[in-house]
Amino acid sequence: MKEIKNFQFDGIDAKTEWKIGLILAVPALAVFFLVMYIGELYLPKSSFLYPVLLASFLTIIVSILILKLLSTTIKDKKWNINVDESMLEITYKNEKKLIPLKDIRSIKNLGNVGFRYLTITTPDENIRMRVGNTGFVPFSTQKDLEIIDAFVDYLNPFLEENFNKKELKNKLNTQVFPHYGVYVVKSEKIKYSMINRLKPWQIMIIFLCGGFLLLIVLFTQLEKYW
Repeated sequence: MKEIKNFQFDGIDAKTEWKIGLILAVPALAVFFLVMYIGELYLPKSSFLYPVLLASFLTIIVSILILKLLSTTIKDKKWNINVDESMLEITYKNEKKLIPLKDIRSIKNLGNVGFRYLTITTPDENIRMRVGNTGFVPFSTQKDLEIIDAFVDYLNPFLEENFNKKELKNKLNTQVFPHYGVYVVKSEKIKYSMINRLKPWQIMIIFLCGGFLLLIVLFTQLEKYW
């Protein structure tokens, strides 16, 4: 990587993502409980499961519409990255960061077909880029996804030379898009958390059991007030 290479794409950072999530929580909860109330008011003899399913479905639809609206209100979504043989220059919301490649400790390139969660970690900070064109990450276009993939592809020779790739045992598919995975600098030991050690079917069972218990608690508690 000798010449300076430039990559520009639309997306948000993790802080903005959290803010949007908190804003979205209020109308989402309001829609859920309003539908539950209307369902009980007009269909008092129906099974409790039907209002829950209807409320969940409408909450998802309304949440997607609100997210789409919120995405249009974000004025500055442009990430600008310059790369040369020794440095990353990352600009977002008029804030410029100069990151020597030798200071990068890990790179997480996760997500799915329609979104990318790219995190660059140094000893001083985490830079989190969120790029996507799906219902719940409607901040970018397909072209933006292609550009962020091209950026990681450009870094690939540097990654192969200086980083080890973490084995993601808890993922069903680690070939979702090129260079999917977690890269840890060779000078540091790869650490695995409890959830990293579990296989996909074990995680699925845990979530199913947790969801089943949550539904039982929800039914038993809400039925007292309906």
